[in-house]
Amino acid sequence: MDTLDDLVESTRGPRAGILEGIRFHNGVANSRELRQYGDIPSGVYHFKTLVEQEIIEETGQEHGGRGGPATVYELTDLGEKVADELLGESGGMSTIAELEKQLDEQAERIEDLVDAYNDMADLVEEIDARTEDL
Repeated sequence: MDTLDDLVESTRGPRAGILEGIRFHNGVANSRELRQYGDIPSGVYHFKTLVEQEIIEETGQEHGGRGGPATVYELTDLGEKVADELLGESGGMSTIAELEKQLDEQAERIEDLVDAYNDMADLVEEIDARTEDL
């Protein structure tokens, strides 16, 4: 059996992209999503290799879009360790959930700024009205 260091070393390039993509999609992603995320070549070679190394596992099929069903993958416990070594504990990039949270926070901040702007505009109009006759 390969050591963790061996698995990390063999999981570079497109295979690392698969692991990062699974993490990005909150731990479960289909092959179509992963190819779009990481620009993974068509075919199953990289996926099969990761399954054989017990880094990812097939958990089902999803239908949708063009073509046949897309295989759903998730990280195994060993895959989590390999991903941690490759990508760091944070997973390399933000997950969809983290990005959605940031987007919601930014939308709230924009609403607050719009309200503040409107309040200021009202004050300017009021000042203009008071000073018009001076």
